Amino acid sequence: MSLSRTFEEKVYYSFTESDINLNSKLNLGLAVSGGADSVSLLVSLKEICSKYKLDGVKLKVITVNHNIRPKEETEGDALFVEDLCRKKAIPFFRYDVPSNAIAEESRKLKIGTEAAARKWRYNFFEDFIEKEKIDILCLAHNAEDFDETVLMRFFQGSSKLSGIKKQRDHFFRPLLQIHRNEIEMYLKEKGQSWRTDLTNFENNMFRNSIRNLVVPLLDKEIKGWRKAVEHLAGNNEEDQSFLDSLAEKAFAELAVPGPEYTISINLKGFMELADVIKRRLLYKCIFSLELKERLSWEFVEEILFRIKEKKDFSISSKEVFLQVKEGELFAKKIISSDREKGEFSSSGDFSHPCESHFFLPVKKSGEYRLGNFLINVKSADNNISLMLQNEGQSHTIVLDKLKMPFVIRSAESGDQVKMADGSYKSLARLLTDFKAQDKKFKIPVVQNITVQDQEIVLVWGSVLGVKNWIL
Repeated sequence: MSLSRTFEEKVYYSFTESDINLNSKLNLGLAVSGGADSVSLLVSLKEICSKYKLDGVKLKVITVNHNIRPKEETEGDALFVEDLCRKKAIPFFRYDVPSNAIAEESRKLKIGTEAAARKWRYNFFEDFIEKEKIDILCLAHNAEDFDETVLMRFFQGSSKLSGIKKQRDHFFRPLLQIHRNEIEMYLKEKGQSWRTDLTNFENNMFRNSIRNLVVPLLDKEIKGWRKAVEHLAGNNEEDQSFLDSLAEKAFAELAVPGPEYTISINLKGFMELADVIKRRLLYKCIFSLELKERLSWEFVEEILFRIKEKKDFSISSKEVFLQVKEGELFAKKIISSDREKGEFSSSGDFSHPCESHFFLPVKKSGEYRLGNFLINVKSADNNISLMLQNEGQSHTIVLDKLKMPFVIRSAESGDQVKMADGSYKSLARLLTDFKAQDKKFKIPVVQNITVQDQEIVLVWGSVLGVKNWIL
């Protein structure tokens, strides 16, 4: 994309470069929250339609009030967007999440607030697309969002480092190659105000920790890191596409959908696949059951581990029952009537099947709040002293193999710890050995980010009544 293009030209050409014809009759939806990104999208597309005489394009705006901030803030955001649409003569559609619904969803599915909010938001998007016959719904993710997503997935231990897709199904992101400073500069030039979500500056959410703490550190210490991340994401996307195509082929050959949200796989054919394809095939099979929860990497790893033991077993999460028996892998979505009848009980429930995160980069001594934990960090005599307070109890530990900056975070899918003989062991296995199955995602992990391998140096189990592991 040419650096000499104006902001509006960049937005316009993001459509043409993705083979989206703005000269045709098009119902173009815009998701607008009131923040700078989405407001710039609304203003620029209105200008573009006028400048290029795109009479066939019909703009329609949706805003979602998540009701997770004070009412005067969320109501103010929605009214701001409604007023802006009235001034621009753009049809406006408002969706409101019921009060406390996101908190309840988060508690029920054991997922973070961000994930629960996203779930509600995309359900509303789908409803809007269907009712208003939207051809494309534009979302306002920008270049920084792309980089932050790659970093989040890296710290989560995900193999998918391809970032945010520019286009998926009905969704399109015209700002994905435009940076936040360009967005704000454009709005200032237009004399257009926007709303600021104050929770963006709170670091109790994982993405905010990345944005407010990790990114500024990278900007200061590692020049050119953004290009490296984007290059990594591009290469990873090509690899992921190839592996996904192999998984699609395996699904077509091995998976047999059954009645009432069931699916089965021939185990002999499954075992002949590479592990990387097995994982994708399991995700695809379980996804086909239309679950509400987002299953974690660790849940799938547990299934693979048990299959390799070559024994029959059953395992369940809140929404899915999976069984290996008589050479067949069988999965079923658990519905309310199943639970009422007591059916599909397993030999080993998986208590925490969904991703859950806390994340705290520590750059200097001081006191930090991490979820329910209060942590005091001191550096002296080449040692790091950590004191954690939880439910009225105090826990102190001193680490001599750690320097600042370091990270205190929740255990993540795919984590490994280095053993005394130099080999590596799955953190999930270690915590199972420690009988911490129901506490896996709550135990703090300390990670050294100043060395190349970024090794875990502490699994702080004693704060929740189980063993510690120290490198």
